[in-house]
Amino acid sequence: MHRYILKRLLLVVPTMLSVIILVFTIMAVTPGDPGRMILGSSAPQSAVDALNREFGLHEPFLTRLGKYLWNVLTRFDFGESWRTRQSVFKEIKVRFPITLRLSVLAIMGQVLIGIPLGIIAAVKQYSTTDFFATVFAMMMGAVPGFWLGLMLMLLFGVKLALLPTAGLSTAAHYVLPVLTMALPGGSGLLKITRSTMLDCIRQDYVRTARAKGAAEKAVILHHALRNALLPIVTVVGMNFAFSLGGSVVIENVFSIPGIGAILVDSIKKKDVPQVMAIVIIFSVTYCLVMVLVDIVYALLDPRVKAQYAEAGKRKAKVKTA
Repeated sequence: MHRYILKRLLLVVPTMLSVIILVFTIMAVTPGDPGRMILGSSAPQSAVDALNREFGLHEPFLTRLGKYLWNVLTRFDFGESWRTRQSVFKEIKVRFPITLRLSVLAIMGQVLIGIPLGIIAAVKQYSTTDFFATVFAMMMGAVPGFWLGLMLMLLFGVKLALLPTAGLSTAAHYVLPVLTMALPGGSGLLKITRSTMLDCIRQDYVRTARAKGAAEKAVILHHALRNALLPIVTVVGMNFAFSLGGSVVIENVFSIPGIGAILVDSIKKKDVPQVMAIVIIFSVTYCLVMVLVDIVYALLDPRVKAQYAEAGKRKAKVKTA
């Protein structure tokens, strides 16, 4: 099992290198003059040129990319923000926990909404419950997150005055943004849960369990659901990445002091070090979540553990021979 985990962790390294090179290239080719954006339109051109030279923008692209990779890999130095002239992690370490907490709560909401409704819809196929669950999934899957957030704000915040619409100072402030992120993601989880559960319910081992007199609840939860969890776990892991990215938009809608405002402002000002640091944090978090998904895979699917156990036995035989 430890070999399996180590192999998955090693895959994070080339993934992160690819992300760094890709994002650095995109920031380099996008139009815009960082010096002009930071100093403003009234600044003299000489001051703009001097600032751009200070940022190293006069050097060739490959030279700048090489220096950035060298500093990151050898000294773990991600540079200073071009806007604030402070470490890129100064604001990130304060705001990223807020974004992460919001994304984790959104994932929990998606799981609580999507998986139970998907199981019920599969067990009661073609029933009224199945119909309404399918309609709900289609509606929520088609609604843009920012529009849903605005509608929830108008209904529960303005018209009914039940919930706050901005900030995160109390637990009540989390309700609307978490719902905004959880409902669309939960609808997708509902559909995949229903589909995989229907496939598993029709399998021979489920019919055998019923024929042996097993209770219907035990058949659904212990036989069908366990085998249906593999694609569900994958979707949950992918949805977490979408929640991290989507939280940037939702934070701006609900005026949440997370990492979204920094990222949007940094992109507008073409603050390359700050954008790179935020994207790297997102990427590392996503990669670690996917490693966790792989570990859950191994726990749920005995074939994975058996595969690596057999490989270890073969290596041991080769060494002894």
